[in-house]
Amino acid sequence: MTTEAISSPGTSPSHIDRIVHEPGRLKILSQLYVVESADFLFIMQHTGLTQGNLSSHISKLEAAGYVEVQKEFVKKRPRTLLRMTRLGREALEVYVTGMKRLLEDVPVPGPAAVEKSRGARRRSRASLGICLVALLASVANARTTEVRFNSYDGYPMLGKLTMPETRGPHPVVIYVQTAEGMTADMKRPGRDGTFSYFDLYRTKLAELNVGFFAYEGRGIRGGDSPPRYEAIDWPVYNTSTLENKVRDVLSAVQVVRKQRGVKLSRIFLMGASEGTLLAAEAASRAPLQIRGLVLYGVMATTMRDAFKFMVSDGGFLAYRGFFDTDKDGMISKQEFEIDPQRYRERALRNADFEKFDHNRDGLFTVDEMRLLSKPYLDAVDSDDYQILNRWARTAAGVSTPDNWFKDHFEHAPIWTFLSRLDMPIGLFHGEADTQLPVGPLRQLEASAKKARKSRMMFHYFEGLDHSLDIRQYFARGILPAGHKAIFEYISRHAR
Repeated sequence: MTTEAISSPGTSPSHIDRIVHEPGRLKILSQLYVVESADFLFIMQHTGLTQGNLSSHISKLEAAGYVEVQKEFVKKRPRTLLRMTRLGREALEVYVTGMKRLLEDVPVPGPAAVEKSRGARRRSRASLGICLVALLASVANARTTEVRFNSYDGYPMLGKLTMPETRGPHPVVIYVQTAEGMTADMKRPGRDGTFSYFDLYRTKLAELNVGFFAYEGRGIRGGDSPPRYEAIDWPVYNTSTLENKVRDVLSAVQVVRKQRGVKLSRIFLMGASEGTLLAAEAASRAPLQIRGLVLYGVMATTMRDAFKFMVSDGGFLAYRGFFDTDKDGMISKQEFEIDPQRYRERALRNADFEKFDHNRDGLFTVDEMRLLSKPYLDAVDSDDYQILNRWARTAAGVSTPDNWFKDHFEHAPIWTFLSRLDMPIGLFHGEADTQLPVGPLRQLEASAKKARKSRMMFHYFEGLDHSLDIRQYFARGILPAGHKAIFEYISRHAR
């Protein structure tokens, strides 16, 4: 039955796959479509189904071959992990296509029939809404294809282009590489399985009739090992200088421009962290091919100042997030030892408070954090790349290419490139960012106003972190304010 339904979507209700069509199962499939895998409890919370109903629906989906069920134990507790199969993905996509065709075939009633059919249409819309609401949060109305291309110096590159399946041409947002190795999916482990960061953009932009393109950095490929699920060819990856990364952005722009259905006058660059610098520089080299920039977690200052903040004041801001329960800007010994989020246990190996309390007054303050980070601050001032490179290898938590610090220290700041541009530029920054300070962005905003850069729009978000709390979307299904503003900005400028 399922094979026939997949191969023959048709426009008749008789062709609708009843396994998919049932509202409860449709919700389950729509949740699983946008993640690699998910925990039973996660699906139960996000679908609103009871445990019994969910179990029943999963059994039917498993019998149809649409979902795989894996049972395991985590810390001696049973856990049920759910994955959507390739057959299930195809079934959902065919279902959506068939429902769209069915809607297109609905006749428009004449004036005499309007009043009579009003109640029936309301009931029809309500029934259809139950079926399709969950699908609006999936990428079933878009198609993702792999795009292979070469860097300017001959290295093979891989991108993934997601385009809406509506009539084009469509604007496209290109996500620019960041400091660390970045795959085309950005797959990560989650509390209830794994997820891919870029599914957020593939989903939400498709709803706006906007395409999305992400590409793997040179020497980077998707891998099987957590936490970053990446495989690195280090000799190739170490050619990832800032100059080469900018040229790789331009190569990505050129390959996107060659794809069918792309609206050439509406190509945007999106960058986060280091990617904000790369996007700005790439746009300054090809301003006629770029419609605008979307920048978040903005690197508004130099890497020298950014790194100093990261290991001192920014590092203390992160500690406060874990321990400062009374929000007084300091961490007491009692707060540290209570360890409400178990960060001391998980990341600090149950370190003694005295390691942080330099003056033994029972409080850990930002001044003491600066003392702790003094070797790194001195290394920045003296260009001691041996110490800085050691930090990058052991403490950064991400993979950076050789001579990354030296490359950055010799590079021009972002304003050098933004000041040359006359295009829509949206800048979005969390005020709780522990990696890049918000102060330099406010200074950049003042420079933009002085230079009468009226097309640069600045947005600040209280309490949001470097990623604008993007993980909350995958953990709770709630779009944080920062990304909500980003999608509204793209929607406004992509018209």
